[in-house]
Order: sequence, then structure tokens, then C-alpha cells
Amino acid sequence: MKTLAKPAVLTLRLRAFLCRLVPIILLGTLPSCLGPRPPLPPRPPLPPFVNVSSESYLGMTQEEATSAATAKGLRCRVVRRDGKSMRVTKDYRPERLNFAIENNKVVRVTKG
Repeated sequence: MKTLAKPAVLTLRLRAFLCRLVPIILLGTLPSCLGPRPPLPPRPPLPPFVNVSSESYLGMTQEEATSAATAKGLRCRVVRRDGKSMRVTKDYRPERLNFAIENNKVVRVTKG
């Protein structure tokens, strides 16, 4: 016949087991206590993409090209200036124009 563990040892084992189990139970039931999440607000619509030919910006100064693009509701940025690449993010945005500038004139335009 097996002997039962001493009450102090049993209490320590039970306490260690409950200390591990209770947080798991609470974390599993906590989101359901908070109720359903409200829906996210809708994203604002992107400005309508203007089919712009890159020739329309070539030869302009940076200021002229920037103001012409913003007047059409497009974002723009300089990605290259006098042969030196600028720091830019790699995300693609169809409503954004990327300008390459040489001697303060736009020499190349890409979308994104």
C-alpha cells in the first residue's frame, strides 16, 4: 500500500499547479469578458488616380513638378537628386509620383 504524501508537500504541489493554471484560464476567458470589438471605421478613399504621362513633368523644376502633382491630388517625392539616391520607403502607392532630379530639373518620373 502506498503512503500518502505529507500535507505540506501536497499543498506546495497544488499551489504550484494552480499558479500555472489560473493565468492560463484567466487569459483564455478575458477577451470574452470584454465583449465583441466595435467594427473599425472605414478607410478614407484614395484620391482618384490620374493617368498622368511622365512627359508632362519632365524638364520642370522640383517646385513646379511638386505643385503640379499636388494640384492633381497626387503625392510626390524625390527619390534621386544629382545621381545620389535618397532615403525612401519601399511601400507602393499608386497615387504617388517619384521624381529623379538632375540640376534642379525633373529627368525621370515613376509611379509608386
